[in-house]
Amino acid sequence: LKLGILGAASIAPRAVINPAKLMPDKVQIYSIAARDIARAKEFAKNYSIPRTHDSYEDLIDDPEVEALYIPLPNGLHYEWALKCIQKGKPVLL
Repeated sequence: LKLGILGAASIAPRAVINPAKLMPDKVQIYSIAARDIARAKEFAKNYSIPRTHDSYEDLIDDPEVEALYIPLPNGLHYEWALKCIQKGKPVLL
């Protein structure tokens, strides 16, 4: 499963990045997007994430991304989960 992360939140390593490392043959943290591309690139570098995207929309639209984890603040979950679902992408909140 190629997983994208929608936001460079501090919970992401505990919630999905470290657990994914326990199943490298099943889950790959494939890409990340953040409001600030520099933050996304730094996060990707720190956690060995191979791709970054310039925007949340670009990440959602990436055909290689099979599912998305959304660690954004709760008030943003509905908006971004709906956008992912509308594109046919499973979502983990």
